[in-house]
Amino acid sequence: MTRKYTLSVPEEFAKKIDTWRDRINLSELFREAVSKMIDKKESFQQRMEGDETLDAIVDRLRAEKMAMEQDFSDIGSEDGIAWAKAANYQTLLHAVRLAEDKSSILFPPMDVSDVFQDELLGNYFQERIDEDALMAPQSYAGALEGPALSWLMGWRESVLEFWNLIKDRLL
Repeated sequence: MTRKYTLSVPEEFAKKIDTWRDRINLSELFREAVSKMIDKKESFQQRMEGDETLDAIVDRLRAEKMAMEQDFSDIGSEDGIAWAKAANYQTLLHAVRLAEDKSSILFPPMDVSDVFQDELLGNYFQERIDEDALMAPQSYAGALEGPALSWLMGWRESVLEFWNLIKDRLL
């Protein structure tokens, strides 16, 4: 038994197919190409499933990912403390309010463009995140994730810790 599939192709490509159609068996060509692709994918999958070290590799990469995220959180914490020490009162207060407001741009999920467009902090965040290739977002139209998110969470927490340490002394 055979099944029929319908394919869509761009108009220019369809014209080329029409030109050669009497010399090419499209069904056979499709069967061969798809069969080859499926065989290749199944072969790769079988090699990976038969590889007992795959679980060990996944465990190692997971541990490395967690360590990297912690490293970026620590860097964010150091940057947050340095920033808070140098910030003027108005900007520090703005950052603290953002850091305390769970619906603000400083809480996930956060849109990259929102973080970078903040009136008082946007330029700082964009410059700092763009400095590191691992933190720089793939796109400026999506959620902040990975190392940049870890960095920002470390930054936020350290700014709050700094504020809690000094706020009563400002009275």
